[in-house]
Amino acid sequence: MILRDYQTEAIAAIEAAWSAGVRSPAVVLPTGSGKTVIFSEMVRRASDKRLLILAHRQELISQTMEKLCAIGVPRYDIGIVRSQNDQCRSRIIIAGTQTLMSEYRRRRIGAVDRIIVDECHHYSAPKWREVIEHFDAFRVGFTATMSREDKLKLGDIWNKVVYSKDIYWMIEHGHLVPPHGITIDVEGLRLSAPAGADYTDRAISAAMRSSKAVETVVKTWHNECSGKSTILFAPSIEMAVEFADGFEKSGIKTGVITGSTKDDERRSIYRKFDSGEITVLSSCMVLTEGFDSPTATVAIIARPTKSRALYIQMVGRVLRLHPGKSSALVIDIAGAGDGKSLTLEAVIPTPQEPGMPTGPQGPRGAGDPASPIDLDNATFRRVDFMSDRPSVWKKTHDGELFISTGKNFVFIVADPNGYTVGRTFSDRSMWGRIDGKRIAPERFASGIPLDFAVSMAEEIASASGVLSQRLTPWRGRTPSDRQRAFAASMGVQIVPGMTAGDVSDAIDIIKASAIIDKKARKRE
Repeated sequence: MILRDYQTEAIAAIEAAWSAGVRSPAVVLPTGSGKTVIFSEMVRRASDKRLLILAHRQELISQTMEKLCAIGVPRYDIGIVRSQNDQCRSRIIIAGTQTLMSEYRRRRIGAVDRIIVDECHHYSAPKWREVIEHFDAFRVGFTATMSREDKLKLGDIWNKVVYSKDIYWMIEHGHLVPPHGITIDVEGLRLSAPAGADYTDRAISAAMRSSKAVETVVKTWHNECSGKSTILFAPSIEMAVEFADGFEKSGIKTGVITGSTKDDERRSIYRKFDSGEITVLSSCMVLTEGFDSPTATVAIIARPTKSRALYIQMVGRVLRLHPGKSSALVIDIAGAGDGKSLTLEAVIPTPQEPGMPTGPQGPRGAGDPASPIDLDNATFRRVDFMSDRPSVWKKTHDGELFISTGKNFVFIVADPNGYTVGRTFSDRSMWGRIDGKRIAPERFASGIPLDFAVSMAEEIASASGVLSQRLTPWRGRTPSDRQRAFAASMGVQIVPGMTAGDVSDAIDIIKASAIIDKKARKRE
């Protein structure tokens, strides 16, 4: 098996980290980039070592076994430790994490030289952490998203991200297909959740049942992507079945996968989906990790979420390369709720088109959405590969991304290995001077994926001052005479229709451009 250049680079980075004494390095690569291929090659090369591979889903265990055998690792060298399987004396062990939460099962394995952890963002949770810390060995973690919604600190378990590529890099270099999206606004679908919490499966299911979500999704699918291989993510088993019934009644062969689906039945459904015998796969949060079907070209996000990590995992299921596949379609479901539900336009910005022009209601996502189209009790709007975040992101004249806290600017700039996140010490100091002294910016991270950089920058900005939100009431008000006068002194041309938010953004762009843009630095 021939590895891609970045896969070879990732292995080299891990081995270099171990040689330098970093006991727990991590690798962050998006879904579809071949993380299993990377660590399978590491296993093949380590023919003199005893290895433990941890995975928490049957799909991940099966996928790992297949990749190891495909890459040339002898089957007799590999053992499974999960549930009733207890091949604990094998040189290479693929173990279920839940099984190893039993100290007895861990002791039976004995000593290992290296631990490879799939979906490693889970392992800061106490019980999960206990599993890997039982073994006195160097380890490496792989994940598509080094973030958790419960705010547990991943840095306590993973020392350093030693290699990462983001989804934009993968698409730009032809390793993933680009997504485009449709957001369906379903009349009567009302979503609500406590502040800071994600929607519950029960609440989403109840809201969908009281609306025409199933009928609307099925009709949209027939109008926009009929016949295309589709994965649907439902909030509950009941809704997965209801969506499947809706597609079946419209003449589309559909399979249902839930956590209770038996292994043999699951494998049969997967084979039928890959062969095209089944067109739509309706799932209840089972396919977010470990599922690999490159033929899938459409993702229906019928499980609205405020979790970026979960959303990215769902979308990533349809971005893998496949002959004849040039793009993927993401269908989001939205309603008249609190406006917090994520969509493709909010989660996956592109560096070339960050999408932050201002308007009467503040910055909106870039792209060219079509006029809403009536579809019974729903409309949908087309979205591009763009951003529409609640925070007010702006661009300098040279296109560098930044947000203002009122005290300083938090910025994102490209670096050779990804993106750097930094903060000025005041709105006058980055590579500029204060009282004759040159002030350098404070840098928080370098070489990280863009989506992580955006999230990190927003957290830093929130802690630094007041982070302006797109829908903050003052942004829509008429500019005051004082604001107009100050803007005029900065060279801002105020035109009819500009709001206080528009004027404030224009001022920030002038100030930020003077201290962030490379051209400004060269002129000093």
